[in-house]
Order: sequence, then C-alpha cells, then structure tokens
Amino acid sequence: MRNKKIRQAILKTTKGIASHLGEFLLMEAQVLETILTTPAGSMTMSNLDRRISQRLGLSPNFRRTQNVVSQAKKKGWISNDLKLTKQGEKRLKEIFPSYQKPKKWNGKWYLVIFDIPEKLKYKRDLLRQKLKQLGFGQLQQSVWISPRNYLLNVAKIIETYNLGDYVIFSMTEKIGLERSQDLADRIWKLYRINQEYKEFIEKYSSLEKIPKFELKIDFLSILKKDPQLPSDLLPSDWEGETAFNLYQKLT
Repeated sequence: MRNKKIRQAILKTTKGIASHLGEFLLMEAQVLETILTTPAGSMTMSNLDRRISQRLGLSPNFRRTQNVVSQAKKKGWISNDLKLTKQGEKRLKEIFPSYQKPKKWNGKWYLVIFDIPEKLKYKRDLLRQKLKQLGFGQLQQSVWISPRNYLLNVAKIIETYNLGDYVIFSMTEKIGLERSQDLADRIWKLYRINQEYKEFIEKYSSLEKIPKFELKIDFLSILKKDPQLPSDLLPSDWEGETAFNLYQKLT
C-alpha cells in the first residue's frame, strides 16, 4: 500500500513523466539544480529527504530517501557527494522526451496491420505499446500509421517476439478521403495538444517568478503527448515551436 501511494504521488506530481522514486530523484537533481550547484558536502540527506517529501506531499522518511540514493549510486546515476553523473544525465535523457524541430514530410504513410490471436494477447499488447513509443497513431483497432519510416524498427520487434505470421507492412501516399493534415489532427488529437501549448505560453509569459520544477514538468508533459509530426501535417496555428523557445529561454 505504501509503495502504491508513493507511485501515485510521483505520477501525479510529474504528470506521468517519472514512474518511480529513483527517476524522481534525478529529476529533482536536474530540474531544481540543487544537487548540481550546491557545493560538495553541503547537501545533506536530511535536506534532500525534506525536499522530496514536500514535493510529493508525503511524510518525511529518511530511510526511504537513503535507500533510493543508495540505489541511484549503485546504478552510477549520482556520485558520493550527491552530484549527477554522466550516467545519470544519460538516464534523464531516456526519461525526458526531447524536442525535435519539425521537418518536411516525404508524403508517404507507413502502415502496420496485424491480426494476432487471443492466445497471444500479451504479445499483441506489447506490439501496441512499442508502436506507441515509436510515435505510431491508431487508425483502426489493429491498423497503426506513421508519417515516418520506422518499418525497420518494427521488423526488429516482430522478429524479437516471433510475430512474423501475424503482421503486414504497407506504404501509401493516401489514406481514405481526408486530407492528410485532417487525418493527422484526428488520429493524434493535435488540436488538444496545441491548446495545451497555447495555455503553457499564456501561463509562463506572464509570470514574473518562474517555478522551475513546475515549468519543466508542464512543458515535458505536453511534449510527451506530442507525436512531433512533420511540419506539413501540423495545424497552421501550431504553437509547439513557440512553446519550446519560451521553455528554453526560461530554463
């Protein structure tokens, strides 16, 4: 029950970006720059425990913080003086989505179509999860599309899970009667994401004192939903780049 409460607090505080306390520790270190900028030896475990507990709305628990710091050290994420290591920075890059400036589209849609039997449901769910991670959108129940050619990536997944008999790849320049831009807007719900970018810009353009942790979580939580499609498929009033430029300016 206690672990469930901690996980729920982490998911809520980070809007789903971090999933466990070790990842949250790294986010706290980088976002607030507490561990990174504090002179070696002046950041105590008690201070760190109090900061993490306050952030998550949990009761202080020195042993809990001590354990997670110990685990992070074993993984090489932080050093003995509680500073982020290169391995820790690498892990953070894996946790945080990264912004990519929209590029031109080659005009082709890449489709993954599958019919995986119920007895292999866990593999079917795994495939869907991997497709989501690659940025594919769900056109129909078992039809996923992407404007980027990730078919080699998908082929490796198919080989790994022995799903070759159940999956078909395809490529086309047209899907249905919709304009490609309208199709992308519907599949990835770009209008919702764009509204979140607009609200982010409005919120942080008017603040005099910027809460760094909240700023980073707010932006990255939107970016995590953003499939970062080619520029040709984005709405004409797309605010993703404007929001990113503001985020960079304020961090």
